[in-house]
Amino acid sequence: MSAGPAAPRAPTAKQRRATIVVQNLPVPLDRRVWSEACALRDAGWSVSIVAHRGEGQPWHERLEGIECCRYPAPLQARGAVGYAIEFGWCWVLTLLWCVRLLLTRGIDVLHACNPPDTFFAIAWLLRPFGVHFLFDQHDLCPELLRAKQGDATRPTCFLDALLWLERRTYRAARVVIAPNESYAEIARGRGGKVAADVFVVRSAPPRDRFMPAGPDAMRDSRWRRGRKQMIGYIGVMGRQDGVDLLLRAAALLIRGGSGGGAKFGLESGGEAARRSLGLVLIGNGDEFTALQALARKLGIAEHVEFTGRVHDLATIAAALSSCDIGACPDPNNAFNDRSSMNKIVEYMALAKPVAGFTLQESVRTLAGGGELAEFATGATGGDAAALAAPAALAGALAKLLDDPARARELGRRNRARFEQELCWERQVPALLAAYERSIA
Repeated sequence: MSAGPAAPRAPTAKQRRATIVVQNLPVPLDRRVWSEACALRDAGWSVSIVAHRGEGQPWHERLEGIECCRYPAPLQARGAVGYAIEFGWCWVLTLLWCVRLLLTRGIDVLHACNPPDTFFAIAWLLRPFGVHFLFDQHDLCPELLRAKQGDATRPTCFLDALLWLERRTYRAARVVIAPNESYAEIARGRGGKVAADVFVVRSAPPRDRFMPAGPDAMRDSRWRRGRKQMIGYIGVMGRQDGVDLLLRAAALLIRGGSGGGAKFGLESGGEAARRSLGLVLIGNGDEFTALQALARKLGIAEHVEFTGRVHDLATIAAALSSCDIGACPDPNNAFNDRSSMNKIVEYMALAKPVAGFTLQESVRTLAGGGELAEFATGATGGDAAALAAPAALAGALAKLLDDPARARELGRRNRARFEQELCWERQVPALLAAYERSIA
């Protein structure tokens, strides 16, 4: 009686070949994916990445020793049908690239990054050829959908589909990489993975790529423009990201809240600074135009600079270094509460204190390196009458703005924690351990 096909043999060091597939962003723009690829390359792996093509990028190139395989970007999805078409388009073209790579150079580990949770099916097709599947969970797709819907309890067919896809992805994966302990808990819980197959690899810039700028940066006329106080933000500008809350909080600080300016520290002599408060908002997203309109409606447009998306790290570092505080206005929901915000680690790398809301993973990441306010249940930035969340955020910002010595000390502590625990160099051992586990 046959014992069935033998388990795939673990490849030798000289044969190790990884293919990373990602749909969300092109490379090397996706900094997490690019950092992972570079770490694997440095460890002796041959690395290919399959992703959609960014504007002006070649279809196929070797960049810094990494093979980049690209396909035409899909149209921007709208609605369930649009998302299905987008996912299908990317899935088919990713499969074609993977087949080509399998035939021309071989694949030992297929490393799939979500969203979406659809690449497990490619792993199933390649499994008979000895390909091991590693799932790199960037987002909790079901929670992200709930956050975008603004309703955490309403069941939908789309939500059921996302949960089904997530379960199949967990089941197909030999190893799961999670960006934080909250995601790891979900992988071990509803994902059914054993602890030995789940590895936490945080998203973070390298230690020396985001360096705190000197005192002159705080007087950088390009960004401060004579402002006495500055707040910085970097990240996506979608409905679930809370940038509208930040604008409303800034309006309360600049013009005074319903309880009077003293509510936000103006009684301490900071009124002149408040009147010149400036914001630098780096990023783009579905709400970008609406947020610009909101700034005008609130009467603070002249205080706010929307840069759009910036790719150059030196420019990002210069802009954020000119600020006194890094803002993380993401509201409290099931997705944000469990997600690690890249912006927080970037602020910490630049020795900035952080103001935001008391999200579980924000608390864990900061470890006391800022001011976090409670988010009022039911208060959303989309409701102009709901001032509780903006007022709470304004209070957190004011505490840091009014105590610059404390703010600087928190910033120094944040940079030290970044270097000692959070920077990318500290994550590489866990990444390599996950790969060793995946081919064991």
